[in-house]
Amino acid sequence: MIQNLIHSDSGQYQEECWGNVTYENNITVIVCSTILFRRRVDVTVGETVDLPCEGAADNLDIQWLKSDSGYWNNIWTRVFGDSVTSVMDDVEGKSQVVKDSSGLRIYNLTLSRFKYYNCLVMNQQQCVSSHPVELNLPSERILYTVGETAVLQCPAAEFTDGQPPLWTKYNENNYNFVSEVGKNYSLVLSSLQLNHSGLYFCKIYDHVQQYHLLVCPKSGPPAVELFSEGDNVTFRCRGWEEGSWHRWFIEPNQTEGRRLYSFDLASDSDLKTAGLLILSNVSLEDTGEYWCVIFGPDDQCVSSSRTLYVKESELFLCIYIYNNCIL
Repeated sequence: MIQNLIHSDSGQYQEECWGNVTYENNITVIVCSTILFRRRVDVTVGETVDLPCEGAADNLDIQWLKSDSGYWNNIWTRVFGDSVTSVMDDVEGKSQVVKDSSGLRIYNLTLSRFKYYNCLVMNQQQCVSSHPVELNLPSERILYTVGETAVLQCPAAEFTDGQPPLWTKYNENNYNFVSEVGKNYSLVLSSLQLNHSGLYFCKIYDHVQQYHLLVCPKSGPPAVELFSEGDNVTFRCRGWEEGSWHRWFIEPNQTEGRRLYSFDLASDSDLKTAGLLILSNVSLEDTGEYWCVIFGPDDQCVSSSRTLYVKESELFLCIYIYNNCIL
């Protein structure tokens, strides 16, 4: 054990173990002046991801490391190995250092054992600062009604060493109770009931995809609101009373029937006014169904109301058939 580390302790060390089997291992120790807090970066499988390296300057070199664990005493490996270039193809896809920012760009991201990355800012052979980054799969809040079928997807991984993903559920009224609910990439919940509400987690490697599933009683037919592009629109939550807790969900045309929490979707909206959802400068992308969910004292959904939002010039083309509006 090396205590009170200083820069001169950086270098290569050889670990040797004797016994029934002789073991030798070379370890490189890098001592940095500053280690910053880990930054979480939301990522989507299949997309290009840019990991930041804050603090890098033109006159300083950088090294990108990766690890399957966020603990500092675990092994970190170089993203580009011993290559002198800053572009590499490997099992995770193509990685490249962005010259003007020193950030790490990963193309066509796939989940692998590596969830943690670290950018070391170097001054010659001395580490000036460490900038750790954690890949994070953003959580989703999804609304369903009693009797419907929910399909929750676990992101596909590059390979899992024969280990399937693990689905677990935290109950809404008792977050200390965890139950295993599946081991497939798709978790199918048929004939939903109110007690299906809860937090669902899919774990693969060290990555976790979280879904907050909310199941409400069946709702009545929707109200219809018309809009013209550029309007400011106010939705009123039917059934809302002073002091009650409510949330807005949106089912836009582009989400293929999925009702997502409005905070994750409506960037140009005001959710602060009780019982109201206010949209500014609306466009065709805002077309869809808007659901207001009212909760009881036990945080269970007690009722929901919905409003169908249709562009005024297309109303004559809208035919409402079996709870679907065909435009």
